[in-house]
Amino acid sequence: MPCSSNPQGEISDRDALVDGFEKIRNYDTKGICGVIGFSPTDHKSIEERRFYKPDIEKKVLIHIAGWRRVKD
Repeated sequence: MPCSSNPQGEISDRDALVDGFEKIRNYDTKGICGVIGFSPTDHKSIEERRFYKPDIEKKVLIHIAGWRRVKD
């Protein structure tokens, strides 16, 4: 199917990348950030974020705030 960036209908690297992202559904990052998911009509990756600080000696990340909802 032709698209505006590729009227000949060939699959470009961009098209393949977007298609791949759109297949990601409810990916659990195990606390690094919120659940990740995309669709053909929603390309916003996450709805919630959390802030961390590094503990260099222990080599871990420590969350310094609870989950924060992303504003549109």
